[in-house]
Amino acid sequence: MKNSQKIAYCGVFSALATVFLVVGAYSNFGFTAGFLASICVVCNALAYPKGVLRTLICFCVSTVVACVFAPLYLQILPYALLFAPLCVAKLWIDQSQLSTAVKWIIKAVIFEICFVAYLLIYRYLFFEKWSATFASEWLVWIVVLLGQVAFVVYQFAFDHVFVWLKKILSNILKI
Repeated sequence: MKNSQKIAYCGVFSALATVFLVVGAYSNFGFTAGFLASICVVCNALAYPKGVLRTLICFCVSTVVACVFAPLYLQILPYALLFAPLCVAKLWIDQSQLSTAVKWIIKAVIFEICFVAYLLIYRYLFFEKWSATFASEWLVWIVVLLGQVAFVVYQFAFDHVFVWLKKILSNILKI
């Protein structure tokens, strides 16, 4: 495939992710984990066969452009710090020749780093919201435990949805 076609695919995927992020920022239904995960699957994951670098570029471009057009950065944080990096890392790790157990451990470590970074940035940037949401310390631990469950569900759902999308779109995108 020509380099110009790969760049065009990345531009399309970046634009698609940006549109979803901006629409989600302005809409009433807001951002849910499923909405952000589907953006990552459709936009970043389908750009992956064009290369890991191109997938990272799609992620960065969609994040920066969405931050320009979105009213609040709070809606972009989960996408930028959790879902997209985890999606890119998962795709890269799944292509490696490591055993399944080692792949899960590496993905779990990457998730933990991204999750802790997201919680810390959220806490320090939006301290009033953090204090109102997590009035008791045990609420933070519930969120951390639910994050672990969401990680496992996300891994299985991502695998199945990505295989399904790749099968359907393989003729159109020549993946």
